[in-house]
Amino acid sequence: MKLKSLTISGFKSFADKTKIDFFEGITGIVGPNGSGKSNIIEALQWVLGEQSAKNLRGGKMNDVIFAGSQTRSPLNRAEVELVLDNSDRFLAIATDEVAITRRIYRNGDSEYLINHNRVRLRDISDLFIDTGLGKESFSIISQGKVEAIFNSKPLDRRMYIEEVAGVLKYKKEKQQAENKLVDTTAHLERLNDIVIELRRRRDPLEEQASIARDYLEQKRKFDYYKKSHLVLQIQAGMQRSQNIDHELTLCEQAVIKYAGQVEKLSNLLATTKEKQEQLDEQIDQVQHQVQVYATQREYFAGQTQVIDQQAHYTAVRQDELAQQISANRATLVETKEHAQELDQQIIQWQKQLIAAENSKQEIANGVAEQDNVVAELKQQQAQQVKLLQQQAQLQSEKKYLTQEQTDSVQQHTKDRDEQVAVIGQLESLQHEAQLATHKIEELETAIAAGREQLEQLETVYQKQKLRVQNTTDQWQKGNQVLQRAQTHYDTLVNINAKYSGYYQGAREVLRNKNQLAGIIGSVAETIEVSQQYLTAISTALGSQAQNIIVTDEQAAQRCINYLRSKRLGRATFLPRTTVQPYQLSISQKQQIAQMPGLVGIASELVGYPKQDANIIQRLLGTTIIATTMEAATAIAQRLHYSRKIVTLAGDVISTGGSFTGGAYRKENNGVLGQSQEITALSQQIKDMQAKLAVIVQQKTEAQKQCQDVATQVTKVQTDLQELQQDEQEKRGQYAILAAKIVQIQEEVARVRARNATADDKERKIATRLGTIVKKLRQVEQALVVNEQAQKRLEKQITAHQVNKQATQVQKQQLNEKIVALTERIQALKVQQKEVVNQQERLQTVVASDQAVLKKIRAQKNVSSQQAQELKQKQIATEENYQQLQQKLKKLQAQRQNWRQKRDENERDYQQASERLNGAKLNRKDIDSQKQRTEEKLDTALQELQAKFSISYEQAARDNQEDNLEEVERQLRMLHRGLAELGTVNVHAIEEFKEVDKRYQFLLEQQDDLLAAKAQLENTMAEMDDEVTTRFADAFAAVQAKFTAIFPQIFGGGRAELILTDPEDMLHTGIDIMAQPPGKKFRQLSLLSGGERALVAITLLFAILQVKPVPFAILDEAEAALDDANIERYSRYLQKLDKDTQFIVITHRKGTMLQANVLYGVTMQESGVSQVVSLALGSLIPKAD
Repeated sequence: MKLKSLTISGFKSFADKTKIDFFEGITGIVGPNGSGKSNIIEALQWVLGEQSAKNLRGGKMNDVIFAGSQTRSPLNRAEVELVLDNSDRFLAIATDEVAITRRIYRNGDSEYLINHNRVRLRDISDLFIDTGLGKESFSIISQGKVEAIFNSKPLDRRMYIEEVAGVLKYKKEKQQAENKLVDTTAHLERLNDIVIELRRRRDPLEEQASIARDYLEQKRKFDYYKKSHLVLQIQAGMQRSQNIDHELTLCEQAVIKYAGQVEKLSNLLATTKEKQEQLDEQIDQVQHQVQVYATQREYFAGQTQVIDQQAHYTAVRQDELAQQISANRATLVETKEHAQELDQQIIQWQKQLIAAENSKQEIANGVAEQDNVVAELKQQQAQQVKLLQQQAQLQSEKKYLTQEQTDSVQQHTKDRDEQVAVIGQLESLQHEAQLATHKIEELETAIAAGREQLEQLETVYQKQKLRVQNTTDQWQKGNQVLQRAQTHYDTLVNINAKYSGYYQGAREVLRNKNQLAGIIGSVAETIEVSQQYLTAISTALGSQAQNIIVTDEQAAQRCINYLRSKRLGRATFLPRTTVQPYQLSISQKQQIAQMPGLVGIASELVGYPKQDANIIQRLLGTTIIATTMEAATAIAQRLHYSRKIVTLAGDVISTGGSFTGGAYRKENNGVLGQSQEITALSQQIKDMQAKLAVIVQQKTEAQKQCQDVATQVTKVQTDLQELQQDEQEKRGQYAILAAKIVQIQEEVARVRARNATADDKERKIATRLGTIVKKLRQVEQALVVNEQAQKRLEKQITAHQVNKQATQVQKQQLNEKIVALTERIQALKVQQKEVVNQQERLQTVVASDQAVLKKIRAQKNVSSQQAQELKQKQIATEENYQQLQQKLKKLQAQRQNWRQKRDENERDYQQASERLNGAKLNRKDIDSQKQRTEEKLDTALQELQAKFSISYEQAARDNQEDNLEEVERQLRMLHRGLAELGTVNVHAIEEFKEVDKRYQFLLEQQDDLLAAKAQLENTMAEMDDEVTTRFADAFAAVQAKFTAIFPQIFGGGRAELILTDPEDMLHTGIDIMAQPPGKKFRQLSLLSGGERALVAITLLFAILQVKPVPFAILDEAEAALDDANIERYSRYLQKLDKDTQFIVITHRKGTMLQANVLYGVTMQESGVSQVVSLALGSLIPKAD
């Protein structure tokens, strides 16, 4: 793909429609400042989708419209059209030529077109995304972008590699996914609140509906068996009435016969009973005595067992204490040995410390000798000063003599003095200039170090800032979880306090229990249930969990009257004084005791106040809890479905054989489960608060560290500015000194010229000055000797300085050794103190254990004595018990003999009496039976008609049952089942259907949202993986090209790109290290301005080689380069123009020379730009 043309109309300074054609290779655009060259680049940026007016050097977007000039009026529209050759289908559009057009009107309206068809801005952005083109791509490289590379922070440089990696669309899609995730999460939270509230309403309704359906089914069966039972009763009554008349005649004859037999046997029985009663009285007395001794025997046996157990425990405890004392004594011995070892180590380390301090003192003595040599040198220097003073005095005498010379000699002397003064002034200025140069070099070094320190601190600051952000994110997420849990907790507490989960009647009574005397609370509030039985007990109780326990029947009556008077609904009350318990019979418990899967009786699995035992047993005393439905079925079959069975999962086998079960969408344990959930939420809230406190502490620490680093950055920046200001001042001072030195050098030249003409005159006075010269020579000789002595001393001092450096190193090592030895001794003393403390603790423990052992031994002796006394009592009791047993056996044998006689007489009498009474009773019974049969028959006929509105004949025809016992058994089971259901809300079935329909719909929505959320999170994770892979590959490719291109651009050296955090490819920054020829390998910020610019351009060239773009626009990118670097830059630019079309805006001749086509931008008319061809040298109108 190539750039064919750019047409600009009404955009900024291009008032006329101007078309610029672009060709292969390098197209140069030149022109003076302010002519509008950059407006061409901004037009290109604008048509590619730039939305920031600031980036286009404007305040608002319609500022790009031509604003008028002195001779032209403002325009109302700006338009830019970019034409691209797409014959290679580089862009995802099926045309050989692509025209991108953008218009803006003065009223703010905008239009975007592709091939003259209106589109959205997003369509243009999507067309160029990850193509290397676009408003932020490397197709446009300005001087600002070059500066941004070396001035930006490592994290900001990451965007250049991301552009190469082509991950912008992934980041854009991830941002969209994150926005969707936020919306989905918010929607899900709102939906969760609705579902929770609806579930609180639905779950009780579901239970009520299930109970209602169970009730209706059992009621239908009950009516069916009740009708059959009445029919069978009527049929049996009719048959029975016929049989009774015949039985009554036979019974009258039997009564007369048995009356005579009874009178004869009655007299014989009276005699045997008298003797029997005497023996019974004696046996009762003996049995009472036997019982007393038996009780004593059992008591003594129990006491003996208790004493034996205490003796065993005492022996075991005695052995344990003995072993523990022995072990602690051994540990105490080891601790003392350890303490002695520590003493020895402290003595050894203290000896080494003394030796090190002695060595340090010897070094100090050596330093004193060096000070003596320095003192001698100072004496020689003082002597030299004296000699110089003598020399000056002689010269002064010499000057006095010259004053006596002729006028010409005087003038010559004057000139020489002037020459000496000027040369002295020159030397002084040169010395000051040299000092200024040294100071500038020092400042440059300090500035470079400051920049390096600033770079490091900024990197640390970014890491700390990221840590603050991470902890903030963690706190926000944790706080959201906490707020949701707190809201749920508050809701449950509020529901529990307001009894919102209760039926209206129960709720109103419990809310006003302080006003209604005698209310204990609901069953759910009274009992305590462990989590494992919660579902089973909640199911077993059902709506009975809302029954209200009251003190007595009067309290129940008051509550009922209250509900009736206020019309607040109904409720069931359980007075402690009237409710009687229900329990399984002993035989039923024995039948199921060993059955697998049995958990227990429901009333035995809950906790409750003792005074409510009857109530809880009434509610749960006959309900059996089993592990599974299979186990429950087996138990129900064993009991013939006569009891209610509930599994741990909440499935129910009701009395009568109906099965209820399945699963709730979410666990619900009604009012019983609320308190359990409140406790769990309370603990969760505490855990989250603790976790958030830790995160807040971490965040505070991170913020403090971040603030500390920021303070350091500010300080370093301030110091760096001061250093730079000092450098500028020193450079200004140096420039002033340099100008003064030039002036003084000119003055010296003039003075020397005058002195040359006076040499002849000076020779004439040489003789007269011979004596003075001789003296001066003597002084100069003395100065030479003095200087030699000084050099000798200076050599000694230099040698001493070398030794002094070694001494300083040795002294430093000794200081470090002394510090280390001191710290070691202190650590050993701390350890020694800990050992002493451990010894004291062990001694205390041993003394305590010995005291306990002594007490146990004393207790053992007392127990032994008690055992002996108890043994003696046990033997005496056993002897008395055996004697009474023998006596009892004799009396029982006598009684047995008389009992047999009495039994025989009584049996005969009884048989006779029974026959008589039987006959009488039979007669009476038959009379009663006849009456009852007739009454039952009438009652059954009336009940059949009243309950079922059907005649006996019709009911008999419809009846399909013939086993009365089976019908009665079914009725009993169904009656018990209906009684257990209690008050039933039959309207709950329809109400539950309506609520459940909406609930299921919301659950489906919730599942869809959860699935969407999971999909978004997976998609974001996949995007992160893709970005990481692409970024790593792109970085490696750019690194390789950058390393290879750098020596070509710089003529040698090396450079590297370095990741600041290689472990985190999603957020790592990029540092640039470079070593131009003859320089050190250092960070980019420590290079000179031109070097930094050239390194940045090298990186851009590397990026263009890794990801070539069809065309690139260079907007004065090389402005900061010198001529030598311009030449290397332009030569390398030619290497790239085979693959990339370059449009170069430049002022540099070296770059212009490489252009294939050169355009000039000029303003022949004020405020209006025009394009001319410099090659032709004449104006080329570009208007169509």
